[in-house]
Amino acid sequence: MDVSGRTAGLHDQIHASQGGTMMQVDPPWPIRPPNTRAQRTRSSPSIPHSPLTRCPSGGLWLRVGLLGACALIIVGILTPVNATGREVDEKEAVERVVRQSEGAVASLDCSKIDFHLAPDARWIERSYPQPASAAKWCEQARVAGVRIEYKLHDFDVQVHGDVAWVTLIIDGSFHAGTPEARKLMGHAAAEPAEWQSTSAESIVLRKVGGSWKMVLGHSSIVPKVQDTP
Repeated sequence: MDVSGRTAGLHDQIHASQGGTMMQVDPPWPIRPPNTRAQRTRSSPSIPHSPLTRCPSGGLWLRVGLLGACALIIVGILTPVNATGREVDEKEAVERVVRQSEGAVASLDCSKIDFHLAPDARWIERSYPQPASAAKWCEQARVAGVRIEYKLHDFDVQVHGDVAWVTLIIDGSFHAGTPEARKLMGHAAAEPAEWQSTSAESIVLRKVGGSWKMVLGHSSIVPKVQDTP
């Protein structure tokens, strides 16, 4: 199709009808506007903007990097707190086991006195190491009328993985009204039926099946402090 010829003829007719004066007349067919970038942008559909669409590719990666750095900082801050919290929980669990075990001894609760002992637990108290089980002694002491009161204090608990150790002080008051009872308590028959003593204990525990069990214990009498003149 010869578009240029039609355009030239139209211009001649306009020039002749106006007596030689040139007028601009719209052509009978639409002329496509120039395909400029600005017009393409204005005519493009509206797209909702987000922080990411407003950023060039470099800015996007910068934001991703900053988000990652913030996440690492938060993890670094919270992890020690969580670890410290777990450590506190384990220390409390260890101390609770020791308190319950000593409470069973003081109350002569023979059904619970060995509950927190590992099967191979050993104990040292004015003797060579020996099995720590006290169930048999407990039954004999109950029959003999032994009475015990304990005051536990100055706990120091250390936990390292599945192993823990505890040191503590026990202020004890004892009553053994018969020679047999005093013998069970390690006293001579001629000694008084009532006495008080302070002991220092150290206990090692191991986590077995998710529970803390005592594996080794040592108890020694603390000498009385002499009054200075």
